[in-house]
Amino acid sequence: MAGIGVIGLGVMGARMLGQIGRHHGLDAVIAWDPSDAALERALDTSPGLIRAGSVDEVTAFPDIACVYIASPPSSHLDYIELACEQGKAVFCEKPLALDDVAARAVVERIERDGHPAAMNFPHASAPAAVALARELDNGRIGAIEQVSVEIVFPQWPESWQIAAAWLCKRAQGGFVREVVTHKLFLARRLLGPLELVHADITWPDDAQGAETAADIRVKAGGVPVHVRGRVEAGATEVVHWTVTGERGALRLFDWYGLEEMAADRTWREHARNRPYDPAGARLAAAQAQLDSLDALLAGGVHAMATLREGLDVQRMIEAILRS
Repeated sequence: MAGIGVIGLGVMGARMLGQIGRHHGLDAVIAWDPSDAALERALDTSPGLIRAGSVDEVTAFPDIACVYIASPPSSHLDYIELACEQGKAVFCEKPLALDDVAARAVVERIERDGHPAAMNFPHASAPAAVALARELDNGRIGAIEQVSVEIVFPQWPESWQIAAAWLCKRAQGGFVREVVTHKLFLARRLLGPLELVHADITWPDDAQGAETAADIRVKAGGVPVHVRGRVEAGATEVVHWTVTGERGALRLFDWYGLEEMAADRTWREHARNRPYDPAGARLAAAQAQLDSLDALLAGGVHAMATLREGLDVQRMIEAILRS
């Protein structure tokens, strides 16, 4: 088994710890978080986990092959460099960083050195996204005309994210960084480079809060992509990624479900995930991502997002938020 060191045991880190515990080829060996309470919770759910006293102890630990970084974005580059200095592979949550210039320098150095590193964009490996990509490659909907992304949250952060206070702050959080990032990654991977056309961001009256609405237009490989997102109390949560072609449309819904448009223009579940099981789809997506990470660590073929992809999407997201 490949040993994993974990930095950050907040919402994402704790979830990943649980998923690693289910995986046949990976083992979470050692972890660190600035919160003693977070560490205690992790030790309760993963009794064999070693409690590190510092980030340096994690990155230098001899029995790991990879460092998983799930700390707030402002710390990502420092921790990536520490892991690389110790010869460890990197598996990092998005966004890659908040500083474009510093992030570019780190990515270029990692590419130059051939260091194994990846970003956690689940759409890279999730079965529904893989099936969608296959359908596009097979020409199922004909020439691609446009992509539309619809995102609605009744609250932000979501209920399961409340403990991560930084997610509601403008400096590092917001649904554009946390959710739109994933959707633009998928557009970039399937269609091509991103180009900003227009962005209209709605901010709260205070100077600290994250955005409450966004209307974004970009192009991906020349294909128009329209993203509309908002936080609206009492609304039903919606997370849709729809690609329309000359002969039909396909839609990712609820992150990991796949639908296709029928002849009567109603949506029906794609055969790939019929009947749709939300919990099962989330589990399958997480395990498929870890399968890819396992392959990366073994030097094999994998679907993991590169740091270059993460940097390109990060730069687009920050340009959108500056608009």
